[in-house]
Amino acid sequence: MSDVYSVGVLLWEISSGRPPFYTEGKKYDIGLIYEISEGLREKPVPDTSITYIKLYTDCWDGEPDNRPTICEVVDRLKDMIFPNDESETTKIDQTNDDKLTVTNIDKTYTSSIGLSKMDTNEIHEIIEQLAEDQITKHVDELFNLIFKEVNEGK
Repeated sequence: MSDVYSVGVLLWEISSGRPPFYTEGKKYDIGLIYEISEGLREKPVPDTSITYIKLYTDCWDGEPDNRPTICEVVDRLKDMIFPNDESETTKIDQTNDDKLTVTNIDKTYTSSIGLSKMDTNEIHEIIEQLAEDQITKHVDELFNLIFKEVNEGK
């Protein structure tokens, strides 16, 4: 299971527009790793939504068991982007066995985009397969790319 600490760092980086703990002309060192392990965190970005700040700081919680799951992060981001959106097409849930499942394909929405004559079970199976096989892979690839670029000083 991957940890969402790095997702919080990514969310902070998106809102700040810069790499974490970046100082012009200064390279990252082992001391920074130690300070982060001891609780050092970036400061919240001014003029950022309190809800967004709460999300990325929750991802940084010093106790990994208190951090949200990736599904909770996705749900909270969706709530920020689409508050009270009644046309939700899918919801990704994490079951007890840590398998991702997709539920709640809204018939009103599928009708409005011309999918009412399609077999929604087939759509559901496709989405579920993508959730299970691809989401984690793509997120891991994205984080690896970001951290590679950060480590190379880009």
